[in-house]
Amino acid sequence: MSVKTPIYLYLCLVNVYLFILMGIDARQAQKQKEKKASWRVPSWQFLTLGLAAGGLGGLLGTAVFDHKKDSKRTMFLFQLGGILAVIFFARAKGWL
Repeated sequence: MSVKTPIYLYLCLVNVYLFILMGIDARQAQKQKEKKASWRVPSWQFLTLGLAAGGLGGLLGTAVFDHKKDSKRTMFLFQLGGILAVIFFARAKGWL
Protein backbone atom coordinates (compact mmCIF):
# COMPACT_ATOMS: atom_id res chain seq x y z
CA MET A 1 0.00 0.00 0.00
CA SER A 2 1.50 3.29 -1.03
CA VAL A 3 1.38 6.50 0.98
CA LYS A 4 -0.90 8.04 -1.67
CA THR A 5 -3.58 5.37 -1.28
CA PRO A 6 -5.08 6.86 1.93
CA ILE A 7 -5.58 10.20 0.15
CA TYR A 8 -7.48 8.53 -2.68
CA LEU A 9 -9.49 6.45 -0.22
CA TYR A 10 -10.32 9.51 1.88
CA LEU A 11 -11.45 11.54 -1.14
CA CYS A 12 -13.60 8.68 -2.39
CA LEU A 13 -15.22 8.00 0.98
CA VAL A 14 -15.97 11.61 1.93
CA ASN A 15 -17.50 12.38 -1.47
CA VAL A 16 -19.61 9.22 -1.58
CA TYR A 17 -20.75 9.78 2.01
CA LEU A 18 -21.80 13.38 1.30
CA PHE A 19 -23.64 12.29 -1.86
CA ILE A 20 -25.57 9.64 0.11
CA LEU A 21 -26.28 12.12 2.90
CA MET A 22 -27.71 14.57 0.35
CA GLY A 23 -30.03 11.85 -0.91
CA ILE A 24 -31.19 10.96 2.59
CA ASP A 25 -31.86 14.60 3.48
CA ALA A 26 -33.69 15.23 0.20
CA ARG A 27 -35.97 12.29 0.97
CA GLN A 28 -36.52 13.53 4.53
CA ALA A 29 -37.35 17.03 3.22
CA GLN A 30 -39.96 15.53 0.93
CA LYS A 31 -41.43 13.49 3.80
CA GLN A 32 -41.41 16.57 6.03
CA LYS A 33 -43.61 18.38 3.53
CA GLU A 34 -46.02 15.46 3.81
CA LYS A 35 -45.78 15.67 7.64
CA LYS A 36 -44.27 12.18 7.86
CA ALA A 37 -40.67 12.99 8.83
CA SER A 38 -39.46 14.08 12.22
CA TRP A 39 -35.74 14.66 11.56
CA ARG A 40 -33.38 16.16 9.00
CA VAL A 41 -29.63 16.11 8.53
CA PRO A 42 -28.16 19.27 10.13
CA SER A 43 -26.71 21.81 7.70
CA TRP A 44 -23.41 21.93 9.58
CA GLN A 45 -22.76 18.32 8.50
CA PHE A 46 -23.15 19.23 4.83
CA LEU A 47 -20.94 22.28 5.22
CA THR A 48 -18.22 20.47 7.16
CA LEU A 49 -18.07 17.52 4.76
CA GLY A 50 -18.18 19.81 1.75
CA LEU A 51 -15.28 21.87 3.03
CA ALA A 52 -13.36 18.72 3.99
CA ALA A 53 -12.78 17.99 0.27
CA GLY A 54 -16.23 16.42 -0.20
CA GLY A 55 -17.47 19.19 -2.44
CA LEU A 56 -17.62 17.09 -5.59
CA GLY A 57 -20.01 14.64 -3.93
CA GLY A 58 -22.04 17.55 -2.62
CA LEU A 59 -22.24 19.22 -6.02
CA LEU A 60 -23.26 15.94 -7.61
CA GLY A 61 -25.87 15.48 -4.87
CA THR A 62 -27.37 18.91 -5.53
CA ALA A 63 -27.65 18.10 -9.22
CA VAL A 64 -29.06 14.57 -8.85
CA PHE A 65 -31.43 15.18 -5.94
CA ASP A 66 -32.24 18.84 -6.73
CA HIS A 67 -31.55 19.64 -3.09
CA LYS A 68 -29.84 22.60 -1.36
CA LYS A 69 -29.37 24.47 -4.65
CA ASP A 70 -30.80 27.70 -3.25
CA SER A 71 -28.37 27.93 -0.35
CA LYS A 72 -25.53 30.20 -1.48
CA ARG A 73 -23.39 29.28 1.53
CA THR A 74 -23.76 25.56 0.86
CA MET A 75 -23.00 25.90 -2.84
CA PHE A 76 -19.96 28.10 -2.14
CA LEU A 77 -18.51 25.61 0.35
CA PHE A 78 -19.22 22.67 -1.98
CA GLN A 79 -17.36 24.48 -4.78
CA LEU A 80 -14.47 25.33 -2.46
CA GLY A 81 -14.39 21.72 -1.24
CA GLY A 82 -14.42 20.49 -4.83
CA ILE A 83 -11.42 22.66 -5.63
CA LEU A 84 -9.63 21.30 -2.55
CA ALA A 85 -10.40 17.73 -3.63
CA VAL A 86 -8.93 18.36 -7.08
CA ILE A 87 -5.83 19.93 -5.52
CA PHE A 88 -5.38 16.99 -3.11
CA PHE A 89 -5.80 14.54 -5.98
CA ALA A 90 -3.34 16.44 -8.20
CA ARG A 91 -0.80 16.59 -5.34
CA ALA A 92 -1.13 12.86 -4.74
CA LYS A 93 -0.63 12.15 -8.48
CA GLY A 94 2.45 14.39 -8.51
CA TRP A 95 0.94 16.87 -10.93
CA LEU A 96 1.52 19.79 -8.54
